[in-house]
Amino acid sequence: MVLAHAMIHLPDASLMISGPSGILQSFDSEGLRATLFQAFSSQGIHEDWIIDHFLLSIEEKIRLTNAQGRIHLSEQDIHGFVDTLLTASGYSDVAREYIRLCGMDPFARFRRDMQPWTRDSLEEQFKRQLPLAGKALDDLCEKCANLLMEWEIQQASPAFITELAIHLLQRQMERKSTIMASMLPDAPPDAPPPQIQKEAEAPATVPAAPATPSMWLFRADSLLKTQADGMEKALLERHGVTPLPVSALFPASRLLVNPPVVMDILAPNGWLSEMTLLKTFDELGPYLRNMLLRLRAEILAQVPSLTEVPATIAFNSMTSLLDDAMPGRSRKAKLSFFHELQARMEHRIRQGLPFPVLIAFR
Repeated sequence: MVLAHAMIHLPDASLMISGPSGILQSFDSEGLRATLFQAFSSQGIHEDWIIDHFLLSIEEKIRLTNAQGRIHLSEQDIHGFVDTLLTASGYSDVAREYIRLCGMDPFARFRRDMQPWTRDSLEEQFKRQLPLAGKALDDLCEKCANLLMEWEIQQASPAFITELAIHLLQRQMERKSTIMASMLPDAPPDAPPPQIQKEAEAPATVPAAPATPSMWLFRADSLLKTQADGMEKALLERHGVTPLPVSALFPASRLLVNPPVVMDILAPNGWLSEMTLLKTFDELGPYLRNMLLRLRAEILAQVPSLTEVPATIAFNSMTSLLDDAMPGRSRKAKLSFFHELQARMEHRIRQGLPFPVLIAFR
């Protein structure tokens, strides 16, 4: 929606979903963000980065579904995916509040009829409900199928299948956490507990360790800062680029970019022209590419069984940036320039990368 004459709405054809009447419509990211914020706040969780983590997971699901040419997800599909994702990640109370805020029947998914299951039906269900692919998806299907056969269950409701999958994923994560904890060196006698020590050392503006540490593989910002210097270090420390913590359940590399801050760092003399903006974003591309490569290498080092590691870069505040950089220009001129900037940025980031990257502009 256009908020003022000078402002623009950035189009994104890859974020289309099926509306109530079956007509395609744009996915309301900001509406979902607001609902997630309320749901997390109701449980005393106020960290913005957690909301960004789940919001990007949902956007990735929509983009990948659309890119594969499958039927567009519906609003009901999105609500179900959010519910399953929150519950599987250990935030069942948040999931219940989310369902309430959306005005959904919390017991609807448990009222579905029993139906025969097959290996293919398990895979299709998990593709809809969980951000899994490749070996991780195959392993989960295999474990669920084996248990259902062992228990001689020939028919089951989709809700039961989902709960079984969540249980298996959480057990797998708990085992990983136990193994990782056993590998940590003993703390000095007078040292505070690792969690307290980590929070005390972390600046307030950096995502603090979450309430459920075992849900997270590692803090991406800490990893990258120890390896960064020069301009890259400035981008990370001043939050021009914010790497999100990596989930132990659904590992992925995710970077949030704050374009106005990036411009202050890489173009300290000001935004002299549109060409300055293009050149600055060209300079940013290799930094983002290198960050993704290092995050992916660390994820694969910690979870070598993974065959796919989703990678996403989200550029926030792009509308504000274009309004500041192009005062007085028409909406059409701003959109034309945005498309040029978008194409150049996607090329600079993806150039030479051996894996796909989802790039979002907001």
